[in-house]
Amino acid sequence: MRPLGTTRTAFLATSLLALVTVGVIAPAQAASRVAPGFPGDTADWRPAGKEIFTTAYGSRTSRVWLTGQYGILSEVFYPDLSTPALRELDFVVLDGRGHATKVSVAATHSVTWTHSDAPNATFISTSRNRTWRLTTTYTTDASRAAVGIAVGLVDTGFPAQAA
Repeated sequence: MRPLGTTRTAFLATSLLALVTVGVIAPAQAASRVAPGFPGDTADWRPAGKEIFTTAYGSRTSRVWLTGQYGILSEVFYPDLSTPALRELDFVVLDGRGHATKVSVAATHSVTWTHSDAPNATFISTSRNRTWRLTTTYTTDASRAAVGIAVGLVDTGFPAQAA
């Protein structure tokens, strides 16, 4: 067991080192005016065939629009339709054995509107081997610039098919 003074000294030294490191690295990146990881990936956009396109019902204050296809949120536009603010919010499902699958690729999808008087779209994505079902409901907030997402993942209990 260490004396209290030694632990406190080690903590203070680590904190000081972290402060110095942040203080040295951050100004160097800011001065270069180049984003970390430059040049990054080429921007590409989802195909035009959308299954959902919605904004808050009857709202004059919300300036958020969203689109979806293949069971995922494909774009969010804010503060107007000429400004895409998000491209592709996909989900990854892990099977517990080290395999990961993207919902947009590994599932069949259907879309429903949850309320006839409100534009809330729900995707139901079922894995092709029927081992899981992901339900995502997307809505825009009528009073704020926000997108709400309700997510549910269900293990359907079917055995996975051999690969």
